Amino acid sequence: MQGLDLADEVWRSVEELLPQPASHRSATGRRRLEDREVLEGILVVLTTGMTWNTLRRRPGMGSGRTCLRRLREWQEAGAWTAVRDLLIRRLRNGERIAWWRADLAGPSARAVLGRCTRGRNVAGRPRLRLLSL
Repeated sequence: MQGLDLADEVWRSVEELLPQPASHRSATGRRRLEDREVLEGILVVLTTGMTWNTLRRRPGMGSGRTCLRRLREWQEAGAWTAVRDLLIRRLRNGERIAWWRADLAGPSARAVLGRCTRGRNVAGRPRLRLLSL
């Protein structure tokens, strides 16, 4: 699977919005993957509907774990919303990309005190109904 090959002018606009990584001057460990390669991987997941775990590292694109970790980094830094808005405007069919899949606090987040669905549990007993607080 190929990345989306962001145009250089679009990438330059995105690059200005991304936070600069803290420099780690360590002799051990892997080098940090370029932000452009990570963004390509994120866009592949958002456009194809594949899961983060199925995205494998290929030339020019980060792995699913790396992409998800960097996406969280950008969200915590407050940069992702601006990047997303810019890409919606600048990418061809940008409004058709499933941007909701990048909302890490969205529907995929675990509901700790939500209601159980009707049915029976593994032991065959009725499920308990948990009330929201």
